[in-house]
Amino acid sequence: IGYKIDVYRRKIAAERNFVDFANFISFFPQLLAGPIGRAPDLLPQLKGGAPIALDKKNAAKAVYLIALGAFFIMALAENLAAFALPFTNLMKATKTLTDSAFSAHGAEYLISFYAFPFTLYLRFAGYSFMAKGYALLLGIDIATNFRYPFFSKNMAEFWGRWHISLSLWIRDYVFFPLSSGVRSTSRLYLNIVITMLLFGLWHEASVGWLLASTILAASSVASHMVRQAHLFLWLNIRLKEFLGMLLTFHVFAFAMVFVNNLSEPLSMEPFAESLQHILRTQFWNGLSVDHVRFLEYILIALVLDGINFRSGDIYGLLELKKNKRFWLVVFLMVFFVLEMNLSQGLTMYLNM
Repeated sequence: IGYKIDVYRRKIAAERNFVDFANFISFFPQLLAGPIGRAPDLLPQLKGGAPIALDKKNAAKAVYLIALGAFFIMALAENLAAFALPFTNLMKATKTLTDSAFSAHGAEYLISFYAFPFTLYLRFAGYSFMAKGYALLLGIDIATNFRYPFFSKNMAEFWGRWHISLSLWIRDYVFFPLSSGVRSTSRLYLNIVITMLLFGLWHEASVGWLLASTILAASSVASHMVRQAHLFLWLNIRLKEFLGMLLTFHVFAFAMVFVNNLSEPLSMEPFAESLQHILRTQFWNGLSVDHVRFLEYILIALVLDGINFRSGDIYGLLELKKNKRFWLVVFLMVFFVLEMNLSQGLTMYLNM
């Protein structure tokens, strides 16, 4: 669709060479889980041969991205996924909810609330990093799809860091055309809502994603209104940024509660029963030391993203001082060997 629109807008000439066009459509690093390739960016690279020399620096970047992606998926995401199961089991839309769905306790649901958005991020970002690394080995530069989104200070910044290629695609092909010439603030907010609903529909046509995208749309509008009104100017800038990060993450995490089970649409009746069950449970009953291990995976993810965030680039880990980088690599390698989970992590790549 993007290619057709770009040709129609004359941003790029229609590709006459079938082999080049087929190569663009089927470029394997981004085909399954990588960023959305835009014809003006990718086609010229594929037609002109590898534009990026595979020198020592680029080879190091490629290996780094592939290793970081594998670590995100197999050492962090697949282990965190087990902690996201309570909400997954509880939110399934079945005709009759079995007792097994109610076997967890309040603290486990709270853990699941935090574990699921990190699992989602680490899987998607991991695949995208690996896709970018594989493409770089072929001399092709594809878009960066995730830039430490949980360090975003507001929803507008979040969408500039989360699934960036999809956010830009919807912005350029949906939001900008809808907002062209629009001066009314209410119409602008309506366009934000429409855009976010399409974002949810792109993922899945279900009640869960409809509710989640509605929450994200409302928060995006509210974030814009707060910025325009210049509120909270009295707050210390660092404190305001920190509180903004916390609020942005929790809004996103709350929206993801409704899409925790992606395979089936959500029914509101079991959701109401689920909420009642959570409120009835003894919060700390059944909690063990093993439950706290979810913090281990989240903290490591935040530390790695934090280093990149401070450097302003996804290659920030490579820019650490030599001795710090050495000990960090040793720690990550040992952790990877001890925590590696191959159950689902690289299925799509290993089966190719």
